[in-house]
Amino acid sequence: MSPNLVTLPTAEQSANIALACAGVAGHPAIADAITNAGSALELLELINDAPENSGLDLDLIERIDRCGTPTAVANALEATRRSGLRLVSRGDQEWPAGLSDLGRAEPRLLWAAGATNDGHDRPIAITGSTHPTPGARRHLLEVTVELLDGGWKVASSFRPGVDRLVIDSTIAAKGKALLFAHDPQLLRTWRDHPRITVMSENPPAAPLGMRTARRAHSMLAVLAQRVLVVDAQISSPPAHTGVAAKALGRPLAVLAGSITEGDDYLRHDFGAREIQTAKDLLRLI
Repeated sequence: MSPNLVTLPTAEQSANIALACAGVAGHPAIADAITNAGSALELLELINDAPENSGLDLDLIERIDRCGTPTAVANALEATRRSGLRLVSRGDQEWPAGLSDLGRAEPRLLWAAGATNDGHDRPIAITGSTHPTPGARRHLLEVTVELLDGGWKVASSFRPGVDRLVIDSTIAAKGKALLFAHDPQLLRTWRDHPRITVMSENPPAAPLGMRTARRAHSMLAVLAQRVLVVDAQISSPPAHTGVAAKALGRPLAVLAGSITEGDDYLRHDFGAREIQTAKDLLRLI
C-alpha cells in the first residue's frame, strides 16, 4: 500500500494534485511543460511567476489558475482522508503497468479504494451496452464466470448493463476485479472490499470535466491485456474502448453472433475477433 500521502503530502505530490484538480494532469502539453520545467512543482511556480515562459496555451494556464488552487488541493486531501481513499503514485506497487503505454498522456496520480492492486497484474477488460440482449447476457455470463473460475482478474466500469453484470458476477464468484471510475465518489462504497480495487484519476471534491469523461472510456483498454466489447452501439463508450484497444495493440474481441452496429464496426474497421468462450479470448494475440 502507498505511504500516507493524505496528511503529509510532499510539495511535488501537492503540485500533482493541483494539476489533477484542474483536470489537466494527463494532458500531453502538461507532460512536456513539466519535463521542461523540471517538475510539477517548478511548473506551477513558473505559471505563477512567469506564465509566458511555461510553454502552455492560455486556456490551460487559466484552468490551472482557476481550479488548481491551494484551497482545491486542501479540499481534495480532506475528501480523500474523509472517504478512506488512498493516493497511488508512479512507482508505487499499485500503479497499473499498462498506464505507461499512454506515454505523455499518462496520469500522475490515481485515487484508489478496496483491495490493494498488483500493478503487474493486467486484467481482462469487459464492457458493453447498457441494454444487452438476453442472449448476450447469457453468453457474457458464461465467458465471465469461466474467466473468474480460472483465476483471471477482470476490469470494467460502472456503466449499467454489461459492466454491472461483470461486477455482480465477480462478487458472486468471489473473484478479483479492477474497476475504473470517472466519478471518484463511487470509490467510497468499495473502500473495504477485500477483492475488488476501484481507481480514478479524478480527485474527490473537484469538478468533473468532459475531457476526463472521454479519457475514462479509454482507460479500460489501457489497464487491460485483452478487451471484450459486448453489444456496443456506434459512438458509445464501449465502442470507444474498443477503438482505444486497437490503438494500444490490445487483442480485441466481440461475442460470436452479436449483431449490433457497434460490434460490426469493431469487427470490420478495427479487426475485433469473434469469441465463443473464455478460452477463445485467452488465445487471442
